[in-house]
Amino acid sequence: MDKGIGQRVRRKEDWRLLTGEGCFSDDFGLDGQAYAQVLRSPHAHARIKSIDKSAAEAAPGVLAVLTGDDLLADGLAAIPHNPRPTSPPDPLLANRDGSDMFVGLHYALPADKARFVGEGVAFIVAESLQAARDGAELVDVEYEILPAVTDTRAAAEPGAPLIYEEIASNVCLDADVGDPAATEAAFAGAEHCVSMEMHMPRVTGVPMEPRAAIGDFAATTGRTTLFAGSGNVIRQKRELAEIFGVEEDRVRVVARDVGGNFGTRNAIFPEFILVSWAARRLGRPVKWTCERSEAFASDYQGRDLVCHLELAMDEGGRFQALRASNISNIGSHSVSLVPLAKGIGIISGTYHIPVAHVRARAVFSNTPPTNPYRSAGRPEIIFALERLVEKAARETGLDPVEIRRRNMIDPAAMPYRNPTGMRYDSGNFAENLDKVMALADWQGFAARRADSEAKGLRRGLGLASYIETSTGFPRERTDMTVRPEGVVDVVIGTLSSGQGHETSFAQVVAERLGAPFEAVNLISGDTDIVKIGGGTHSGRSMRMAGIVMVKAAAEIVDKGRRIAAHLFEAAESDLEYTEGRFRVAGTDRALGLFEVAGAAETRADLPADLQGPLAATADETVRIPAFPNGCHVCEVEVDADTGAVDLLSYAAIDDVGRAINPMIVDAQTHGGIVQGLGEAMSEECVWDPDTGQLLSGSFLDYAMPRADDVPAFAVEINEVPMEANELGVKAGGEGGTTPALAVYINAVVNALEDLGVRHIEMPATPERVWRAIQKARAG
Repeated sequence: MDKGIGQRVRRKEDWRLLTGEGCFSDDFGLDGQAYAQVLRSPHAHARIKSIDKSAAEAAPGVLAVLTGDDLLADGLAAIPHNPRPTSPPDPLLANRDGSDMFVGLHYALPADKARFVGEGVAFIVAESLQAARDGAELVDVEYEILPAVTDTRAAAEPGAPLIYEEIASNVCLDADVGDPAATEAAFAGAEHCVSMEMHMPRVTGVPMEPRAAIGDFAATTGRTTLFAGSGNVIRQKRELAEIFGVEEDRVRVVARDVGGNFGTRNAIFPEFILVSWAARRLGRPVKWTCERSEAFASDYQGRDLVCHLELAMDEGGRFQALRASNISNIGSHSVSLVPLAKGIGIISGTYHIPVAHVRARAVFSNTPPTNPYRSAGRPEIIFALERLVEKAARETGLDPVEIRRRNMIDPAAMPYRNPTGMRYDSGNFAENLDKVMALADWQGFAARRADSEAKGLRRGLGLASYIETSTGFPRERTDMTVRPEGVVDVVIGTLSSGQGHETSFAQVVAERLGAPFEAVNLISGDTDIVKIGGGTHSGRSMRMAGIVMVKAAAEIVDKGRRIAAHLFEAAESDLEYTEGRFRVAGTDRALGLFEVAGAAETRADLPADLQGPLAATADETVRIPAFPNGCHVCEVEVDADTGAVDLLSYAAIDDVGRAINPMIVDAQTHGGIVQGLGEAMSEECVWDPDTGQLLSGSFLDYAMPRADDVPAFAVEINEVPMEANELGVKAGGEGGTTPALAVYINAVVNALEDLGVRHIEMPATPERVWRAIQKARAG
């Protein structure tokens, strides 16, 4: 069919969104709502000695001033973060000495101390937003300023200022993964060893829509409702119920359109709790909308990994062992260790490396918490590995392409278990390499470099091969109903944040049911309708939703065939089902799917089990991960006098398994590439090292890439279907980001190698590039 699986169908949701018919978080409004403002700490680390809210409470229009002491008095629990990965086979990280990992209590408002600049210390509710802002100015907080630490390495050092006095250091996890003895033996016998230490800096998601939420409470039913965009309404509902100490049926969470996520919206935010709590106290709706400056200071952030990586090789440049020490800066609260774990899981990348050992540490600091952010943990590790492979090529005298090709896992070795235990199901990494080199015109680079040199510029060519792992919450469900009026309702637990679910999900359902694409109506984001689901993260949406939608569609067709057999007084085996019609073989007797649905709801002569809506439910728990992979290439020109870098071209080959809608996959690849390039080129969260003050708190200081910073991309898909998934889907949302950091830095360093530049830390701003050139020239 022309709008089925594999077709480049235009997104059906775009017309609604582009004509202002979307409903994002700030679009929600309720009668009689009050407005809230968060008073945030101006200090990175400060004990809260007292809060005098009397003047604020007496201000015109102010309804309430809530503090951490009020929160504890009302019996609200801490946010129930579960930082350890819960999706096997992601490495289960545990302290090497057998002790429990320290998690720490994270309350929506702290009563003891502020642990980063921007942490909320009071919540002011008023009749208007301006009154709430004015009230916040009148709250008098007495702080005892404490020493602060924001740098990842410094936070892990003995004697660093303690974020939590309950433990002896800021290191809350110190784990071992892999085989230390075998790795040590391999290094002892190696012909060549190379090592590098790199810092993958802190970035923030900057979604198009800043956070916003409305809390509402119905005293008659005792139910709390939260209206807020997120990645998983089921999780938000469960956690709110736990915080308030009520049964889950006393909480409803609603999300409609979500204006960007990238993982930053998946964990519950303190403000979502605060609007719900305030609504319960005041008996009226309470709305809060984040300003962009607040978002820079208080959003959950991403990356921030220090990695020391070592590679052992034989005389032929074949990889023998890998050794790593990774330190993940998790910020002020232990929201998630998923990035640390996922990076370890694929630390050997697309290469056959027999043994590995990783020391993995998580460290607190006086910064906002980090959370899984697009391709959590994998861009950092692929960056470190691919930079190290470049160094290995240089020190062994091998061509960078040849050393990669020589060590790539052979497709015949699939399924392949890597040295940290991950079982790759499929992939043809050498084919990705060949395809992207052709797409990027690798052979023509020498001539293009000569042209650049003639203009006084230096041209560089960068390459990176990658693999990533898609796991995520393992359970998903759909309730699918065929309506006689010509609509197929699909209730699903995952939730779109811009990925085009209304289109690609409809393609799957339409093809499997033989129904019109336009007839499919996707329903998600309301916990009164959606009972089970894992939301959108870790590339799970199509992979998990596809499984349950295909099974539910098959059940509907089977039930429809039995109904049609009764209506035709024919044997089920005599009925064919094609193009949405049940037909008695060899005759012109036929009924459409929607006609059969109507009969099921109206015909009393049908057997009891066939009466009622033509519907099916599929509820599956799938713990088998997927491994999208690919290879990217880019070219840059560098002005050695100024350090300015011009990104000239970018080519990408990505294996996403089967592509349901290649146009949507390409678009996600485009966005993912730019998101990765942002960190490589210009994005970085920066704090003053002495005071912990945020220095990158606006778009004047936090440099997002602009449209004219990137060229048109050349992207193609290399489909190697995943056998364990009925649709063959792996994932397509994160592959663009995963290799982009390494590709760009490899290209910049390649342009400057003859000057003696060997490495440039991200982001490679013109100043940083210029300083690297000056340092190299100085010897």
